[in-house]
Amino acid sequence: MSSNTWMAILGFSGALLHTLNHSLFKSLLFYSAGNVLQATRTVDIERLGGIIKKMPKTSVLFLIAALAICGLPPLNGFISEFLIYAGLYNWLYSAGFISLIAIIFALVGLVLIGGLALLCFTKAFSIVFLGTPRTELKHEIHERGFWQLFPMYMAVSLMIIIGLFPSFFITALQRPVNLYTHHIVFNMNLIKVGAIDSLQTINWLFLGFIVFVLAIIVLRKYVSRKKIIKTGPTWGCAYAPAGSKIQYTANSFVRTYSKLAKPLLDIEKKEVEIREVFPSETHYETDPYDKIERILIDKPLKWIYKFTDLFLFMQNGHLQRYILYGIIFITAVICVPLIIDKIITILHLLNTL
Repeated sequence: MSSNTWMAILGFSGALLHTLNHSLFKSLLFYSAGNVLQATRTVDIERLGGIIKKMPKTSVLFLIAALAICGLPPLNGFISEFLIYAGLYNWLYSAGFISLIAIIFALVGLVLIGGLALLCFTKAFSIVFLGTPRTELKHEIHERGFWQLFPMYMAVSLMIIIGLFPSFFITALQRPVNLYTHHIVFNMNLIKVGAIDSLQTINWLFLGFIVFVLAIIVLRKYVSRKKIIKTGPTWGCAYAPAGSKIQYTANSFVRTYSKLAKPLLDIEKKEVEIREVFPSETHYETDPYDKIERILIDKPLKWIYKFTDLFLFMQNGHLQRYILYGIIFITAVICVPLIIDKIITILHLLNTL
């Protein structure tokens, strides 16, 4: 089997499986975010914190989805991402100069995306679910009911099954992959021996390690069940009140990355001017914005809006005019083809003269 064949099979299999995986763990992330939104009634993560104490089930489900989307074993994202990487690495054996450049760019892009995903979801989970609340909400936060969590449990179950039994799902991809590879024969025995078995073994080993850690925790609780455990406040690094003010914010968490990406970002700083000797409250925040998005998306959209605003007079709220628009449209649909046909007929007659 040539390396190009391996690249085609592994690449297409990984891409199709990754599409399925994204539909699972992204749905789980959106479900979790929806639960948090319904419970807190805010989408500003700078106001949140400590949600894991109030919503432990949603927090754990969000964490599992975050681990999966980052491509960590023993979940399904690891399988599909590894297949995509394997396809690119197998392409290296027969790649020409142009292909080699494409492979390098693809690998660098995947590594960069993977690193950013780790940074993003570490920030999201730590800011929203860990620590202490950053603002006092006006209502009590409660965990969602069973039927709201049930589809999330189903998604997690499928994610774990794909991670632990990938051979079944790769086999199901045989026919669609053959449509892409055309003359290349999808040989499941070779791909199973070459890649899937090793991935399945890795995931099972990781699962065994997780079960071992959980068993140690349960055993520790069982042994120390009769001991009196005293809890106290965490040492606040010489700060007497260990409140939310000494926690990371979402912006401060990614400050190092923001510095690296500063040429591509517009960072807007908002400060409250201090005019008193002993001010009661001050406010400071930074909002980074993507310059590329501003240039390639925001400005063209602004031009489009200006152009479409010229036709706002047509949307005037008068029912009679809307009926007139419908009559004009139907008349145009009937008459324009007839006019075009007449013009074509006349031109044809003129050409024959």
